[in-house]
Amino acid sequence: MSQSKGILYLLPNTLGQTAHPEYYLPRGLEGLLATLDGLIAESPKGFRNYVKVYENPKIRNIPYDLFNKNTLDRQVDQFLDPILEGENWGVISDCGCPTIADPSYRLVAAANRHGIRVVPLAGPSSIEMAMMLSGFSGQRYQFCGYLPKKEEEKADFFNSLDPTLVYLFIEAPFRNNKTYNELLERLGDQDMLGVFADLTLDSQFVRVSTLGGWKKESPPDLEDRPTIFLVKGGGNFVAKGKGKPADKRGGGKKPRRARR
Repeated sequence: MSQSKGILYLLPNTLGQTAHPEYYLPRGLEGLLATLDGLIAESPKGFRNYVKVYENPKIRNIPYDLFNKNTLDRQVDQFLDPILEGENWGVISDCGCPTIADPSYRLVAAANRHGIRVVPLAGPSSIEMAMMLSGFSGQRYQFCGYLPKKEEEKADFFNSLDPTLVYLFIEAPFRNNKTYNELLERLGDQDMLGVFADLTLDSQFVRVSTLGGWKKESPPDLEDRPTIFLVKGGGNFVAKGKGKPADKRGGGKKPRRARR
């Protein structure tokens, strides 16, 4: 008789060193963690910060493997070997939900190929929280990940934005201030810009305003702070900078409805 496969759990994490992790993590998470055979973490520091929240020695001493952007594609399947043998493992990101703008999506793709059951647990997501705090409808929005690095590609990106959609994107924390200043130059005064930094932490900063409104205020210091940027056109985008002229119809591409 063949041995049954284990389960791969996608476990939520806080968005930083919050004083009250219990506000953001599921009540039953601690009980589940105590039953797992191991964790797959993004970094040693992230693993230590995750388990130290709990007093249970079984959780603090749970075995773990590292899976991150440096993990080679040919190495992915080996992380699933214990699960194929019947063990239950959990995946954690350094912050927020695994697989969302996170390299562990490759683990889930491999688990799906092997017929392994994958169970996601709800938890804090900076992308979803930014939308919740934006004051815009969540019916039509798009998460774009990182902005293009090449100037021509970046200009094309801004010139093809659809004014009926809300756009969310991230940047490497050390480039946040540069990105903020660039947005002030590229967008028009009636376009909307949202900045969401250090979400759920005591240092949280949230503001949504027209570009004209931002220009009247002192710029926020976003250096090395996890930040979500939001952009929405104020009627028609006024995208400035190099590249082809902005398409007033929204780039000619049919927008995709966001999935819940």
